[in-house]
Amino acid sequence: MKKQSSLSMVCVLGIICLASACSLGFLYMATEARIIKQREKTTRKSLMEVVPVADPEGFDPSEEVDEEGMPLYYTAYDKPLSDDARQIVGFALKGRAGGYSSTLVVMVGLGPEITSIETRDDFGRVKILGAKVLEQQETPGLGAQCQTVVVDKKLWRPFSKGAKRTSWTDQFENKFFRDLKVVKGNSGDNIEAITGATITSNAVVAAVGDAVNTLYDALSEGGSVAVEDSLAKVVPDAARDGFKPSKAKGEDGAPLYYTAYDRDSNHVGYAVVCKGRGYSGTIVVMVGVDPDIKAIENLDEVKLLGVRVIEQRETPGMGDQCQVPLTVKKKPVYWTDQFAGKSVGDLKVVKGKTEENIEAITQATLTSKAVVVATRKAVAVLSAALKEGRE
Repeated sequence: MKKQSSLSMVCVLGIICLASACSLGFLYMATEARIIKQREKTTRKSLMEVVPVADPEGFDPSEEVDEEGMPLYYTAYDKPLSDDARQIVGFALKGRAGGYSSTLVVMVGLGPEITSIETRDDFGRVKILGAKVLEQQETPGLGAQCQTVVVDKKLWRPFSKGAKRTSWTDQFENKFFRDLKVVKGNSGDNIEAITGATITSNAVVAAVGDAVNTLYDALSEGGSVAVEDSLAKVVPDAARDGFKPSKAKGEDGAPLYYTAYDRDSNHVGYAVVCKGRGYSGTIVVMVGVDPDIKAIENLDEVKLLGVRVIEQRETPGMGDQCQVPLTVKKKPVYWTDQFAGKSVGDLKVVKGKTEENIEAITQATLTSKAVVVATRKAVAVLSAALKEGRE
């Protein structure tokens, strides 16, 4: 009797579960079109907010998609897509970064000049056309203000259309990427932090940086471009076309290292790419190494010809200075310039001016150490490959 009762309960529960599943399925099918339409409407509205100079019908979605199955980016035109005379006025895409208590999703508008950027070193001149926080779960009254729209009550009218609406992200409009540094207090040149929510403020800036990196990779296959551009910088005596890739491959399938020659076919060094863990992501460095490395037993004695960071996602205005150059007397000066001519044994990060070691980036000691660790690793990888005869 008890067995029959239990069996009946199981059958009833099974029928209920099946009915619930079918109901949810039918409900999703019935509302799917409406959900997609509403999502497209929300996306189109945010696109216009971050690229206001574009035509409402001038956003062309990319064939590439993100993890949600949505277009990776949109190309924005000044006229409808049906108009053959249209011109590109910018791009729009989402950037993501971890905030104080959630992941922030930000829609970012970028200027068309990003198409002429050859390396990440030039990111500073990318113009931010606009930014809007789409998703966040930050602290109400503090970090959540990154998304809050404020209505100016002085200009309030019975219909909100006549009211002036402002948002914290308005200050991103028409700033260059190099100016996205979060500061406390009023600032016309940089980004004023949300009171009591500096971490969230920096996260929005990081999300903008993520968008810039994503679009750069999508438009120009940034990794290969960055490698080719950096080769000549880390082995300056080599000819531009004097780098011979090894047959041995790294983990990503790219050449494990490059042998460098000058215009007279003299061997002048090696170049090797290696990764390290930075403060907020992976840092990829290109390292130029003295050609005598094969004869040196103690790796601390190996001389460096040059170092360049070719990929990073560090905090803009702080850790990203490991890659972004400063302008001194109208010339770019890289933080990694101080590596050239030093031996591996000299790679000790210190605070303050130093000629013998490596001066840390202000407020970014972890990033500085990550570049040093990646550089040491690169030399070790190259030495092992050469000793093993991996050509």
